[in-house]
Amino acid sequence: MGFIIESLWPHVEDDSVILDIMCGSGAVSNALAQICHLMLNFFCRLLAKIQGAGFNEKKAFEILNQLYKYYTDNLRLLQDECKNQFEYEKEVFHMDMSNPDLVFCKYKEYIERVDLYSSTDITSEEIKKKIQIRKENNKLFPYRLFTYYFSNIYFGLEQCMQIDNIRYAIDTIQDEEVKNWVLGVLVVTVSVIASNHAGHFAQPKRVDEKSILEVIEKRKNLHGWSFPKDFLLLLQKVNDTHIILILLMEHGRMH
Repeated sequence: MGFIIESLWPHVEDDSVILDIMCGSGAVSNALAQICHLMLNFFCRLLAKIQGAGFNEKKAFEILNQLYKYYTDNLRLLQDECKNQFEYEKEVFHMDMSNPDLVFCKYKEYIERVDLYSSTDITSEEIKKKIQIRKENNKLFPYRLFTYYFSNIYFGLEQCMQIDNIRYAIDTIQDEEVKNWVLGVLVVTVSVIASNHAGHFAQPKRVDEKSILEVIEKRKNLHGWSFPKDFLLLLQKVNDTHIILILLMEHGRMH
């Protein structure tokens, strides 16, 4: 960080502006903000926001309760559409993991039975049509875009369903300041549970006999369970007892 700031310092004027497009976690942007004006992408602004003060304990639980109501509305319709795939995923994830080769064979059977979206490979017309509809109107209910785009790629099917549910619930928040804060938490949680390389989304993790157990372990990490925990931890104003309670509550709801 010191090297970057020292290198840029001689070139910075009072009215200088730095455009930080690929800003990652925002660490460099944070330092640059001390010496010049910055233009950042929305992703980085969200991450910067949640590093600041959040809400008090009462407000935090009010927001979570509000989110949960709308979360379940989206969940019901997604579960109806994805019921067969969802049941097959659970069957794979609850296998005996002592034989990775057998688990990988079962996982391949599962993947061959579902539509996967790809921007380069041949994709079924059905999944392309579904995605195009939501590209044209991303507010259609229920939210399904993560489920269509990333199931069995960066995330498991259930994880994607939960991301869509939470994303829909967040859009029901009227206060833009609160909405952006909660979106920042969602970004953090999604980054933690993704099957990717080194925490970035340049490409998904390759699933083979060597990585299958690691990938499945990642995809068992339910987003709907992680999000309330991350939300409260990022506030840094709620004690461990309340975090355990919210985890138990969410775990019971999802199962």
